[in-house]
Amino acid sequence: MKISFQPLPILTIVSLMTIGLMIWLGQWQMQRLHWKLDLIAAATQAQNAEPQTLGDLLGQGAAPEYRRVYIDGRFDNTGEIYLFTSKGSLGVGYQVITPFQLTDGRWLLVDRGFVPEALKEPAKRIEGQLEGQQRVVGLVRHTVKPGLFTPKPDTATRVWYSRDFDDMAGFLELTPTIGLFVDADNRPNSGGYPLGGQTILTFTNNHFGYALTWFGMALVLLVIYFVFHHRMGRLKIGN
Repeated sequence: MKISFQPLPILTIVSLMTIGLMIWLGQWQMQRLHWKLDLIAAATQAQNAEPQTLGDLLGQGAAPEYRRVYIDGRFDNTGEIYLFTSKGSLGVGYQVITPFQLTDGRWLLVDRGFVPEALKEPAKRIEGQLEGQQRVVGLVRHTVKPGLFTPKPDTATRVWYSRDFDDMAGFLELTPTIGLFVDADNRPNSGGYPLGGQTILTFTNNHFGYALTWFGMALVLLVIYFVFHHRMGRLKIGN
């Protein structure tokens, strides 16, 4: 078989650079895939581990998200605020976010769980307002800054649309603080509400699909490159 090939220089350089970039992006997505799998495994393991004290966890450095902890202190129920949410079968409602003062005087925020819209007001669920010294077991969660299209909080109704610790703590005038949330576990509250244990691991993992897309585009461009040269008479294959 005889092959005659006269590549166009500029087209060849541009094509090779583009194909190389696509292959690099595909490899990067494969690296991201392995990173995401490790992250999901670590979060799942942390979620199922025995709870630690928050002090022990902070003593190891930054508190990893989804790590189980227990904290001792008291709720300030007068500072209760709400994170708007929709919980599928539970419907539209709010996550009840309550300031919690640790025994050392510092404050953090506890996500006590879900209440339907009809039970947003504390007066409608008096039994669930915990007073005095309490121990809360739950998961460490980090702040989430609002996105470009996230509505601003409605401070008049004390409703937020993003789990923004600094904004919430600033509104509540909490000091000193530990910039963390603790999502209470599913231990039942008196009166049934709030419903704790609502934390769900929501990691998206589309990196393998993205990698296949980039590798596929590189292959398609390579085929187009050779077909174009063949039609231009610059690639000839014969006996």
